[in-house]
Amino acid sequence: MPFATHEGDKIHYQVYGDGPPLIIHHGLFSSAASLAYPQFVEAVSDAFQMIFIDSLGHGESDMQEDPSHYTRAHRAGDIVAVLDDLGIDQASYFGYSMGGWLGCAMAKYAPERLAALCIAGWPVERPSHPELEGMDADEVWATVKRGLFFTNQKEFSQLNERTEQSVRNCLEAIADNDGALEAVAALHCPVMMVCGEDDTMFEAAQATAEKLKIPFLPVPGDHGQAINQNLGFYFPQVADFFLGEG
Repeated sequence: MPFATHEGDKIHYQVYGDGPPLIIHHGLFSSAASLAYPQFVEAVSDAFQMIFIDSLGHGESDMQEDPSHYTRAHRAGDIVAVLDDLGIDQASYFGYSMGGWLGCAMAKYAPERLAALCIAGWPVERPSHPELEGMDADEVWATVKRGLFFTNQKEFSQLNERTEQSVRNCLEAIADNDGALEAVAALHCPVMMVCGEDDTMFEAAQATAEKLKIPFLPVPGDHGQAINQNLGFYFPQVADFFLGEG
């Protein structure tokens, strides 16, 4: 089981296929395993070297409780550590929800490591879950425990395997979007955005894409359905974009 180490934290990743490297990064409270399902890997691994990363506090990666390890800069460093561990200078990047937030972090803190960027299920300029705005930490935690963010029972049950502090750290960290729009706008690599048509963030994501003058792909479903049920249907278009054919 491969791990990269960044400032003492072990970051788990999985690699499949051959071709140009492509990072695929999950969202909040999900994991690499939730996206690296056999049908998706089989469909894409002929075209790319697929790198699935477990974000800090998720999956098989460490459950760090120090809030400073959950900042955008630190977690961009986690992704860079995986690339370094694999000896890869640049990779394309597909990130969903929190993974999109981390794609913006890569644009800000490690733009030279991006060959292309797809920000999915994330509006760039504001937190991903407007349902949480105005809540204090205790209210947020109670909302999470009720299962707001979970689209399947497996992910919800895995919440209890994480520490409460690591979950709170993730929730608090994603509120920081300062400079994200400017960082993405300054990239010298191709950028596109994807969002579910029934996602509460759809209009904000579409407006951001228009502002940045980059391709925007509307896809079926709400925030959960667009990644958990419909990824295989629209990813060929994303793949074409990464390969310079879209």
